[in-house]
Amino acid sequence: MKAKILFILLFFSCSIAHSQETFIFTTPDSPDYFSLIEAGRPIPVISDANDNKGVLRAVNDLKDDFRKVTGNLPAASGKTAIIAGTVGNSAIIDNLCNHRQPA
Repeated sequence: MKAKILFILLFFSCSIAHSQETFIFTTPDSPDYFSLIEAGRPIPVISDANDNKGVLRAVNDLKDDFRKVTGNLPAASGKTAIIAGTVGNSAIIDNLCNHRQPA
């Protein structure tokens, strides 16, 4: 019975928090515009091969999602990229934290 009540409370708490979500919309001429697809190809998704298995799985799933949507895997390089990682487990993220630039 206690587990049911806890589940219900968590469900409603999450529902309330989710209902207050804010969405940001930009247009290509906006200075903060960030495109996930450039010239029909997804932007690169970068991670450290030594990061946690969960991060690496999420990166591979994201790349596969891009492939399913666009028909292409992410580009190998580009002017923008998605960088995924964990502080303390990713040299890329650690370098960003320490020097404000990727390794």
